[in-house]
Amino acid sequence: MKRDLFYKEIIRRNESRLRRKISKTIFSGIHADDIYQDLCLHILNKIRAEEEGTLSRWESESWLLSVTGNFCIDVLRKLKSSKRKG
Repeated sequence: MKRDLFYKEIIRRNESRLRRKISKTIFSGIHADDIYQDLCLHILNKIRAEEEGTLSRWESESWLLSVTGNFCIDVLRKLKSSKRKG
């Protein structure tokens, strides 16, 4: 429960930055809101699985933006590979 509250506070403080990072990274017609929701679930799962000693890194804006950038790159890779198969 404590980690869920931690997650909510991090998302509340950084929502606009995360959305901006997504919109700068994803240029296609994909809905940024869908990616933002998927990113939030990704971050929640990572925070829940994080070891206690390294949990504080999630408070860093640069860490969150790095995670967001990597997540967007993964989304683009999946889209690219699905276009090749189709």
